[in-house]
Formats: sequence, C-alpha cells, structure tokens
Amino acid sequence: MNKLVNVVKIIVVLWIVHLISAIFTDIRQYGIIPRETVGIAGIFTAPFLHGDIYHLMANTTSFFIFGCILALIEPALFFSILINIMIIGGFATWIFAREANHIGASGVIFGVFGYIVAAGFFRKKFVFVLVSILVIFIYGSMIFQVLPGEPGVSWESHLFGFLAGIFTAHRFSKKAPQKIIIITKPKKAKPKLKPKPKPLLAKKKSKSTPKKTKTGQNPFRKNLKIRKKY
Repeated sequence: MNKLVNVVKIIVVLWIVHLISAIFTDIRQYGIIPRETVGIAGIFTAPFLHGDIYHLMANTTSFFIFGCILALIEPALFFSILINIMIIGGFATWIFAREANHIGASGVIFGVFGYIVAAGFFRKKFVFVLVSILVIFIYGSMIFQVLPGEPGVSWESHLFGFLAGIFTAHRFSKKAPQKIIIITKPKKAKPKLKPKPKPLLAKKKSKSTPKKTKTGQNPFRKNLKIRKKY
C-alpha cells in the first residue's frame, strides 16, 4: 500500500488546485499556450488545471488506474518518470500544438499509458511484458484519442504525452528496476552502567603502644631499671 500513497497524494493536489481555482481565483489561463513566452510556464502548471469538475473526475479515474500500475512496477522511478513525461510532452505541445490554452492531466496520463505499453518491449522482462500486454488488451482503444477528433479536446497533449512516455521507457530501460529501501534509524544502545565501587571500611585504629627502641626493648621498662639502680 505504501507504493500507492504517492498516487493518492497527487490526486489530492489536483482537487485542491481545482477548488482554489473555483472558489478564490480562476487560474485556468496558466496552461500551455504554444509558442508564447508566457505559455512556457504551463508545461509545469497545465497538468494541475482542469476545465470543470467533469474533466477533473475523468482524469482522476484514469490517473488513479495508470498511476497505480506505474507505482507497482516502477516504485523507485515513479516521480522521475512523471517529471520526464511532463517536461518532454509539455515542451513538444508548446512547440507544435495549435494556438489554444492546453490544460489538464490527460497529457501525463497518456504518457504513463505509453510508458507502460513500451516498458515490456524495452525491459524484456516477464513482469513488464505481462503488464504491457494486459494494458494493451484492456485500454488499447485509448490510442485513437491521440488523433484529431472531438473539438475542444487537446489531442496534441495526448499525442505528445504518449510519445514522451515511449521515449522515457526507452531512456529508463537501461536502468535496472529498483526497489524502495526504507532506512530506519538504529536504536541507541543503552549505556552500560558502571558497577558502583564497593565502600571501603576504615579500620579502627588500635590504641597507641609505646614505640620500641632499636634494640626491641620497651623504653618504659628501661626507665624502671634505671630507677632501681638509684
């Protein structure tokens, strides 16, 4: 489940941005405007902007499906893949698309779709090949949305996003699939308590006795002998 948390976080951001645009100030004009200097910033802002709630709901469902698949097969490269698709597909849209304000996360969604489809071909590993075949079998009809069709829909974003996904799959195919390693802080070892020093018992001083002379005779007795003589 930890691998899917990032997908949920991105969806939450999409909804927050839409609510800000709907309640406070309309920021939908900051999409990709082809060949206009001001439109370059839209490469990074357009995927978070949507025309209305239905547009957002449709992209939320699609991004959740393809985002979860991507997070499961490429957990460590998840954000790198999304950023590559967003920049490459968005820049191509800015150069070649018709004059309009291109907004929506569908370009990135088609990029992820293209990545998953191409990953099996470039990776040549069983898991990636199996996932690619299943996605083509279930969602293969999406490929028709990269062609001019419904008016008001940015098919250019779909097309260049899809191509950006294939290019990203080729670029990252040389990198081995990586696993996320969670590093935990080592527990601090409890300091060893030094043993308390044993209390030293002071010996009782014995009563002082008269010091013996060098000859080993007690000086008190010597004085008695001297007195007897006198």
